Amino acid sequence: SEKRGENRSRCEAYYQKPGANFSYVRDEHCCVWATPGAVPLFLWYSAAADDHVVSSNKSFAIGGHAYAHSNPGVECYAYAAAAPGTVPLDLFYSAERKDTWAVASNASRVQAAKLGYAFVETTAHVPAHCQ
Repeated sequence: SEKRGENRSRCEAYYQKPGANFSYVRDEHCCVWATPGAVPLFLWYSAAADDHVVSSNKSFAIGGHAYAHSNPGVECYAYAAAAPGTVPLDLFYSAERKDTWAVASNASRVQAAKLGYAFVETTAHVPAHCQ
């Protein structure tokens, strides 16, 4: 949220959640339909960190905080492996902000580094351009 300086990938579900206070910066990533080679992305939440993250992991914990499903079921799908026309969906974490950030654009990777976020993992691959 703007209040916390938290970062959020652009997804209408995020903006419609009660208490959300996010402003649009850029389309960070898009999802695909459940097709061969696609993996589910789950929306996770840590009450202790007051942080959401989207990840393909079956469970998620970082910075000493365990995350639980924020939205039962699958949020959307992405590709497990790199393919033509896709880019990595990378997770970055800031211990200072207690914030996990899923980024797919180089602009956000640069911003994450400037803000002191550390690379965690590539969780999936997403379309390079939203349609």
